[in-house]
Amino acid sequence: MIRFERPKAARRLAPRDGAANQHAEEELSLLIDIALSANAAGDVDAAVRLVLDKLCKATGWDCGQVWVPNAGAQALECRPHGYGHGRDLRAFREISQRTSMPLGTGLPGRCCCTKQAIWLCGAAVDDGDPRRRCAGEAGLKTGTVVPVLDQGELPAVLEFCAFDKRPESERVVNLMLAAAAQLSTIIRCRQAEARADALGLFGDEQKRRIQAHRDALARANKEIEQLGYAAAHDLQGPVRKILGYTQLLSDACQDRLGVEAEDCVRSVVRAAHHMGALVQDLLAYSRVLTRRSEPTSVELDGTWRTVVGDLKTVIDTSGAVVTSDPLPVVIGDEGQLARLLGCLLDNALKFRSPAPPRIHLAAQRLGGEWVFSLRDNGIGIDPKFAERIFVIFQKLHGHEAYPGTGAGLAISKKIVERHGGRIWCDSRPGEGATLHFTLPGGAL
Repeated sequence: MIRFERPKAARRLAPRDGAANQHAEEELSLLIDIALSANAAGDVDAAVRLVLDKLCKATGWDCGQVWVPNAGAQALECRPHGYGHGRDLRAFREISQRTSMPLGTGLPGRCCCTKQAIWLCGAAVDDGDPRRRCAGEAGLKTGTVVPVLDQGELPAVLEFCAFDKRPESERVVNLMLAAAAQLSTIIRCRQAEARADALGLFGDEQKRRIQAHRDALARANKEIEQLGYAAAHDLQGPVRKILGYTQLLSDACQDRLGVEAEDCVRSVVRAAHHMGALVQDLLAYSRVLTRRSEPTSVELDGTWRTVVGDLKTVIDTSGAVVTSDPLPVVIGDEGQLARLLGCLLDNALKFRSPAPPRIHLAAQRLGGEWVFSLRDNGIGIDPKFAERIFVIFQKLHGHEAYPGTGAGLAISKKIVERHGGRIWCDSRPGEGATLHFTLPGGAL
């Protein structure tokens, strides 16, 4: 077990190699994403959940929780919003939420006293923690905590656990400390807004201006979405012309073109086809943002059967076995939900391993929402790319190995978010992947 402290003075950095630069870029991108997403969250609880969710997915932790001081500031209490996926972590999460952790006890309690990050390898909790037996039964083997500091005070402690043994990583701890610092700023701002509102410090004119700014921001976002749709729509014509005239040129001059010229024509045709695919997917992505039908009751069993039928040729050719649990009736846009299931199934079939694909769609009711999990036995992905795969046109593999534009999962994410849910991926290279998404469990 070690503690990491923030450096007290600036130091000269050695030149970075390519891998180090890539890590730095990915971490900066993650911190920017965390700051923007958490700042846009409706309240502190939503901001905390977003930070835990993004940190766990980016750094590969299997469980993330937040502890806050109780009313007397003599113990810590675990808040219900957290991250926990993969194996069954329900018992560990539940006992955490029932535990009142005295200051100085367990990793969270010690972190609260020392205000330093602590890393424990070989066990997720230490000997004095009342959750030790439950953590061992769950199979958790690494734990770390980082303080959320606000001008010397400690409003919260972030706790992370993993099923595998992980050696101490100063880089990972520093990344989590930076995210905790962002969270601290957001907590302070939200609390100040709440106090000002409760005390009536915002007069009618100030409230009117704040609402006007929010309305203007909403209009600007809508205009950007519509601009993306218009641009994608208008690009279709030029792309079709490039393809058409290039094909005419190839047919008319077939006997007069040299080898080098024929290669050039083929390159133009390939590039035009790829551009056409990009435009079509950008158009589909924009339609999710700009077009939405009235919500109806959607029988997902029937929708899933239709999607499987549409991909029957690929399923039969690959020897895939596609199964599912009984699926519920949900409220949403039937066309978009069909597109969501189609994108996820197509993704599982595309990124298959040499073995015949085995794909299963599960559904479980948890509280007020449905949690769906599409599991496959494909090639899997490195957990550090768990966020990147949902960014439009971001591909982890070359076009030759896996054709496509990299828009399918980005479209899936937008559909899920438009329905008030969230989507994430659990995977390891060579171990397949499980794509989880949630949908509200309400009724019309």
